[in-house]
Amino acid sequence: MPRRNEYDLLCIGSGPAGPRAAIQAAKLGKSAVVIEKHPCIGGVCIATGTIPSKTFREAVCRLSTQPQLDGADTEAYAVRRRPTMPQLLGQVGHVMHRAIQIISDALRRNDVDLVHGLASFVEPHTVWVETGTGQRLLTADHILLAVGTRPSQPPGMAPDGHTVITSDDILTLPQLPRTMAVVGAGVIGIEYASMFAALGVHVTVIDQRPRPLEFLDQEMGDELLHQLRNSDVLFRCGDAVEHIDMVETPQRQGLIRLASGKYLVADVIVCAAGRVGATEALHLAAVGLPIDISSVPGGVPGPDRLMELIAQDKKVKRGNLTFILARGIGASFIAPDIDAADVRAFLVQQLAER
Repeated sequence: MPRRNEYDLLCIGSGPAGPRAAIQAAKLGKSAVVIEKHPCIGGVCIATGTIPSKTFREAVCRLSTQPQLDGADTEAYAVRRRPTMPQLLGQVGHVMHRAIQIISDALRRNDVDLVHGLASFVEPHTVWVETGTGQRLLTADHILLAVGTRPSQPPGMAPDGHTVITSDDILTLPQLPRTMAVVGAGVIGIEYASMFAALGVHVTVIDQRPRPLEFLDQEMGDELLHQLRNSDVLFRCGDAVEHIDMVETPQRQGLIRLASGKYLVADVIVCAAGRVGATEALHLAAVGLPIDISSVPGGVPGPDRLMELIAQDKKVKRGNLTFILARGIGASFIAPDIDAADVRAFLVQQLAER
């Protein structure tokens, strides 16, 4: 029988899921291709997410507690100095480069094709790819969507890449700011707040919820807040950002107007108010997959928003792919309706097994 499509499996996205699925298909004798829109492979996990943030954390711990390990003379007395962004980012860049090499080698060894370009659906088995040198059509029997996420943008906040940034822009900071405001007290916001506080930056965390990380055990959450406050992190819970103006001082700063009427000034404002699926360019309607997020305010719920829905006994409606992330637990549900009781039971079971 003549082959109808060019590939057995086409994976859109080169994060953790895409390459692994393609390699597994190749090991089973299938032809596979991975499409990545960025010049470097690895997706958000390697470019701006998990690996950079965890490596940045380790660099912060290493250079802030043992300054002699940055290459200085270990025989001399090491004066405790604040590490610079180039020092911190040098550590991050080395690990990122190594991780990219590992993925590239794995794809090459298993004869998985790699195409750099922006993919969008033409029909269920055909994808249009805009590459740097032109366009091409790719066809496959099966297509895996592994496009990852992008930072959400709350009303009143327009990131400019300099003063107002997202968590994806942290690694582009040319120098450590003196003051920082983190909007969003979820996992990402608290993670970066703790890192920069350890570097001596005056950090203020703003969140409209009554307490950060509500899904945490209360005792653990209280201890975390205690440790962060000991690091001079200021919390503005139960408040929200209404508007941000730029103040042209000797150093450009952001003036934050809160819903309570208070004002805050910060050198850098980090928007860490959750993430949404990076599906805009895929043209999912061409394959009958319209995105219906009307039942969930703010889009596809992140970990914190999901736990709010559970606490309110809300249902996650049809058409939403919901990720539950709590204490390192990950799961995905696709069902007509997901009841809060079912989610609670799943989390209890997973915690018991761990």
